[in-house]
Amino acid sequence: PLLTKTNDAPNGVDNNINPGLTEAEVRADSEVTAGDVIDRVARDIKRELDYRIEADNGRRFQDSLAFLGFVTTPKVIQATDRILITEWIPGRHLQDLNREEGLALTRMAVQACTASMVLTGYVHAGTCF
Repeated sequence: PLLTKTNDAPNGVDNNINPGLTEAEVRADSEVTAGDVIDRVARDIKRELDYRIEADNGRRFQDSLAFLGFVTTPKVIQATDRILITEWIPGRHLQDLNREEGLALTRMAVQACTASMVLTGYVHAGTCF
């Protein structure tokens, strides 16, 4: 089975949006305007909607936490700016885990999130790098 995400953004989406300020620039400049914030959000939304970037970040995220031995991301079958097809990873709903499985999963999640925040500053793979 495959998992498919699509981006049906209109073809007329402005590709010349000002990238806005970096976080360091925001911290250094106390005169941040609403326009600066809107530009930054617009840039980040465009990056979030490009599934090639999301696919690459997923691979980089998995590689950055490989030392843990249990972090994985779905294999990418195809990625374009508007579509992402990955393998389906079967699993069970959290409510179906017994107490020991739930505790083990919780420990792994805390360990992976902590390692990710320390190493990259991010937890979500799609916007890591």
